[in-house]
Amino acid sequence: MHYQIITNMNCNLECKYCFEKSKEYKKITDGMISDYLSFIKGDIERHPNEIISINISGGECLLNFPIIKKLVERIELVLINEKRDFIWEISTNTVLITKQSFEFFKRHNFDFFLSLDGIKESHNLNRIFKNGKGSFDKVFSRINYIYKNLSNHKKIIINSVITPNNVKYLSENYLFLTKNFNVKISMNIAFNQNWKEQEISLLEKELYILGDIYSKRVIETKEIGFDFFDKQIKLNLLNNNEETQLCSAGKTTCTILPDGNILSCGDFSGLNCNDVIIGNLIEGLDLKRIELFQKQVSTQNMFSKCSECVFRNKCSNYCPSRNYHSCGKLFEISTQECIISQKLIQIADYILNKISILGKDFIITRYIN
Repeated sequence: MHYQIITNMNCNLECKYCFEKSKEYKKITDGMISDYLSFIKGDIERHPNEIISINISGGECLLNFPIIKKLVERIELVLINEKRDFIWEISTNTVLITKQSFEFFKRHNFDFFLSLDGIKESHNLNRIFKNGKGSFDKVFSRINYIYKNLSNHKKIIINSVITPNNVKYLSENYLFLTKNFNVKISMNIAFNQNWKEQEISLLEKELYILGDIYSKRVIETKEIGFDFFDKQIKLNLLNNNEETQLCSAGKTTCTILPDGNILSCGDFSGLNCNDVIIGNLIEGLDLKRIELFQKQVSTQNMFSKCSECVFRNKCSNYCPSRNYHSCGKLFEISTQECIISQKLIQIADYILNKISILGKDFIITRYIN
């Protein structure tokens, strides 16, 4: 089971592609900690044999570091007493990372999800301070500090966002990130942006360049650490396996907001979308709402208009949050997302053809098992 705890809704940056429209300064207070402990202790009983993962995020979660320390220390005691295996994660733009906070996260064996879009020119297009200045220098120096002072680099993931105004740097960004940091790279398309035809064409061109780079790396090193392609390749290989076509929101994941409301998915935080509220800390989860949501997101119910599409079996358009960001509706696909998704499917097949020389067993083991 995966829990996301949003410590506060405020942020020290003003990223242009941010999907969290609400910037109200809501934050967890000391008086709420016992509610978190009670909820988590009760809810993990529904998942007796599962590893518990907890992601600390925001807004920018480090604006509320004192509460993070208290939450982590007290929740960890609960999980240890319950004899549960658990994983801690933190998602941060890194600007507020200090030696003290880093040592705390390191001591508690956190995985680090760190935001860096790529080269300076690309990063500073969107990830800016409230005064309009770019954040690259501070972000890069802090990620570099974490990288040099954390021996297990597998615990670092760098998150990069692809937008219409930085897509021309896509392959250059990937090369920059992999050259400087031997870690997993997670790139995500900003579907809440308006992608024009020429920008989608440029995206396709860059993705094929990136596909060649990726294929070469897999063939030479057999390393896979780029989930942008990894996830789509898995979908292509499974080809209409029903389990891959279902959203796990609410079923195996939930997000707790600073006001105590619980969402089925963190991608809805800061948005006016009450349909994804599945409970609160005091009353717990509404299992009937979760069941209804799961029924709605089954591919058989969502997109009847897609039934004739040749790409349907490999499509990832079952994701309600992506749909919501694209067109404001949970169960409707926007035209731009449909076009982009089809191109991703074709590029994944292109990559699979290239790496087929490694053999079927290798491909199945690395991408499916």
